[in-house]
Amino acid sequence: MPVETIRWTGDSARIIDQTKLPEELVYLDCQDVETMAEAIESLRIRGAPAIGIAAAYGVVLGVRDVSSGDTWEAFEQALNSSIDRLARTRPTAINLFWALDRMRRKVEIGSQGAVDEGVLTSGL
Repeated sequence: MPVETIRWTGDSARIIDQTKLPEELVYLDCQDVETMAEAIESLRIRGAPAIGIAAAYGVVLGVRDVSSGDTWEAFEQALNSSIDRLARTRPTAINLFWALDRMRRKVEIGSQGAVDEGVLTSGL
């Protein structure tokens, strides 16, 4: 049976802590962007595709506390802060930057004004 390296649980991103393998199978629930960034930096998550997915989930973790009705600027600030933090984790990881660029482009198609809850769930 396949083992999922990373999975969205609804309120966090659950990853296998690859620093514990092969002796132990330990899961880490990343509930904020800093935890995800640390997991990428410390090689808890490895492999180009998994790092890209982790980066995308990290962006979601970083912006999800911006509530509906907040200003677009508040959302952009949370987005940029999250992307900047994740970009510093592995400066040579191509899939990481691909995912971060894709997340930024998805948001750029949004509109100015109040944050719409749909921005957080529509295609990110």
